[in-house]
Amino acid sequence: IRLHGPYFLTGQFGDAQIQSPINNERARLEGRAIAAAHYVTSSSPSVLADVEQYYKVKLTNRAIIPLPIGASNASDLWNVDKCDRNKILYVGRFDSSKGGDLILKVFAELADSNPDLTLTFVGPDSGIQTDEGPLYFEEFVSRNFDASLRQRIDYRGQMKHAELMALRTQHYFTVIATQYETMGYMLLEAMSLGCPIVSTAVGPIPEIIENGRSGLLAPSQDLPALVDACQRLLSDSDLAAHLGNQARLDCRDRYSSAAIASQTVAAYQDAMSTFRKENTC
Repeated sequence: IRLHGPYFLTGQFGDAQIQSPINNERARLEGRAIAAAHYVTSSSPSVLADVEQYYKVKLTNRAIIPLPIGASNASDLWNVDKCDRNKILYVGRFDSSKGGDLILKVFAELADSNPDLTLTFVGPDSGIQTDEGPLYFEEFVSRNFDASLRQRIDYRGQMKHAELMALRTQHYFTVIATQYETMGYMLLEAMSLGCPIVSTAVGPIPEIIENGRSGLLAPSQDLPALVDACQRLLSDSDLAAHLGNQARLDCRDRYSSAAIASQTVAAYQDAMSTFRKENTC
């Protein structure tokens, strides 16, 4: 089994029906499948640890295989002298799981003390789940913020990957506000380009980003901490450049396609070998 969720972790956010019988059954069956697997791989040690604790299983045959990402061309990399220092970028769904609502609150706080700052929001509008049903982007903004703030938000919706990658380096830094992450490309893509990053410290993100060395981290759902981290970068372009460059180097050294392919082959060879040994009469 390859863990890309799992559901008991990612399904708990933004789902008004999370306690419904169908979702409880989904999690139960997921646990049975994991327990029955001969070999389990995950992109993150923390995900494996959470699985063992939640489902009360001991995963003896296991391997950590991070997600791969190709190296970016030198001409495509983020540059502090070429980006727009008044633009910050958020990439993710507009829902509570990915923190689409939180990033708008962060931006509202930053906007007061940075009058030229703008936010580019890229991602589908899944809506914030409420007792009355989903609350979508435009209505959420109109209910919670002054109309003048909406004029400073460039909402792009979904974009083609190549267009998004080109957009990343035009912005001063990227903000990730997710409540949980299993190792998403929204982080690795920014790292591969050398973009400075402010992120919530959830799931495996602290395994990938070292706070103060390759990015700035804040606790999940901690609005003041996220605002402070963003303001720190807005006030220090040298720090932004240092963090972005270190993130790029870490990404190149740890997550290249060749390195991850080699780890994948080794894991499956180990899986086959241990299976044969354990099933030899």
